[in-house]
Amino acid sequence: MRHRSENTLRLARKVPVQQYVASVLSAAGWTPDSYELGTVPGLYAHPVYVAGRDYAGRPNIGARRVGAGKGRSLILSGHIDTVRGARNPGRATLWRSGGRQPALRRGSNDMKAGVAMNLFVVEALEELKVRLAGDLIFETVVDEEFGGVNGTLAGRVRGYIADAAVISEPSFLRICAAQRGGRTAHITFSATGGILNEGGYPAGVVDQLTHFLVELRKFSDQRRRIALPHPLYAHSADPVPSRLPKSSPRHGARASRLPS
Repeated sequence: MRHRSENTLRLARKVPVQQYVASVLSAAGWTPDSYELGTVPGLYAHPVYVAGRDYAGRPNIGARRVGAGKGRSLILSGHIDTVRGARNPGRATLWRSGGRQPALRRGSNDMKAGVAMNLFVVEALEELKVRLAGDLIFETVVDEEFGGVNGTLAGRVRGYIADAAVISEPSFLRICAAQRGGRTAHITFSATGGILNEGGYPAGVVDQLTHFLVELRKFSDQRRRIALPHPLYAHSADPVPSRLPKSSPRHGARASRLPS
């Protein structure tokens, strides 16, 4: 069964895969909540909302199984959008079966497999008639592949909040109990000259970039001295990194990543 869900940034693409997810939830006795981001009150006014995206026809799915009220709550979270395989073949998976020619299955790893695993948990709980002490929330969000802010944010603003979350993103079968967080800064250098100006600051783009790289190293050293690392990363060689990611054909050259 094939359901396309490629993310094209500003262009809306219908996502029948979300309808399929909703049907599985319904069959397991859940009540799926399919909602487009534009219908979430307060989302556009949220300080971290990123404007300029088109979500028409690309809904989130949320669902809640209410527990007995004696335990903590949990979210099983995954993103349903995938990258365009032609532009990023490294995210796709090559399958070979039944003597047929190999075929490219976009998004099978990142992260429809994780979504399928979460749906299996939903189905298993129903089949085994497990009564949970705390609430369990299932969600599949859109827009992760171009920043991931608005889809996940919409779920929180809509009220899908819990004590903890399991994000079934590919992780080489490793359990990641914590993460350092991150913030990406897009920096554009522009200038007409190529020498230092009278104030001693770089005037040309090459000079500006050189100056920036020197200052970034100083900034990284300062963060290591003053930032409090997460206990699970305390023994890492670089517990609070500030680095320049590799350029991406999807995003362009990204200037710096500043973990929060």
